[in-house]
Amino acid sequence: LIYRNGAIGPRKPDHTPSRPPAMAASLLKKMADKCRNVSFRRFQSLQFPATFRNVPIPRFRPFFVFRREFRSEQGYWDVDKGGSEGVDAKIQGVSKPEASGGEGADGGTGPGQEVIEEIQILNGRVNRYYREGMYVEALDTAHRAHELIITHYGERHMFAASIVNNKALINKHLGKLEEAGRMYKISMELYHDAVGSEHPSYATATHNLALVERLRGSTDEAIRLFSLALDIRRKVHGPEHVDVAVSMHNLGSALRDKGDLDQALNLQENALVILRRRVSTEHLSTATCMNALGLTHKRLEDFEKALDMYTRALGVQRRELGARHSECLATMHNMAECYTNMGDELKANVIREEILRLVDQQT
Repeated sequence: LIYRNGAIGPRKPDHTPSRPPAMAASLLKKMADKCRNVSFRRFQSLQFPATFRNVPIPRFRPFFVFRREFRSEQGYWDVDKGGSEGVDAKIQGVSKPEASGGEGADGGTGPGQEVIEEIQILNGRVNRYYREGMYVEALDTAHRAHELIITHYGERHMFAASIVNNKALINKHLGKLEEAGRMYKISMELYHDAVGSEHPSYATATHNLALVERLRGSTDEAIRLFSLALDIRRKVHGPEHVDVAVSMHNLGSALRDKGDLDQALNLQENALVILRRRVSTEHLSTATCMNALGLTHKRLEDFEKALDMYTRALGVQRRELGARHSECLATMHNMAECYTNMGDELKANVIREEILRLVDQQT
């Protein structure tokens, strides 16, 4: 955005930015390196490199930076929500024993009601901090809840698997992908021991690990894990379940990364049919799938269909989340990139200016 709108340095007489694209890319990379492992509260205190400090960038909320994955397509940047948490990678509750019927891992009686309530309170705080983007606080609270669970239920209990899943998700949002992947693997192991490899929770942990592997660029491993989660979900829930559709559209996104566009398109179109039938066309999960399908149409250079998907997704997101929400801004950004690919830079820049206006309102 900065480069295309000429915000880097004075403009030349021919109205092109004075610094080349390589300089813009270098500056953005420096900022990304700084942002990778910082929390919201630390963000505004960052000291950027001297070459970046005087660039008149627009103000923005860190939420938009940390919640999205950016992928380069034909020299432009799109926002792919297929790699975001969606239905699966969410804070899992520990409100009641799921596998042991109220008993600890050693088969004895479970903890008292006071301990159960304390664990529930801590998990509720984790959930609230996570929703508010306070990831450092969420992780600290999750550590405390994990210690209580280990002490009173045992380290192999279903509750332990759930809280490890939560810690993995928080680490993912802090940019600690290696740690997130390690913890998702532990969560999978715990679920496997507690309920077996054909349980919905095991499938969810597998799916979540696939999301991290995709973010890390391990496309083949992500495809393998998405496929495994999809097989389990089909076996457990049947072919028309929402979780099946979510796995299908995420698997489609990973296949698109690999360049298998036809198979990606088929999976995402089928996923969209299921979501429209099971949760309606006005659900946020449906909007997420439409955004992913729009990206696939764009890669196939079917720009009209891509714009149609983005427009439908944006309508749902604005109704459910409000126009200034990061999901809406991400979809608008994808629309602008699509217009750029179509050669209509005027419409693209109109959308980009609208994004900047909405971001300014947030701050």
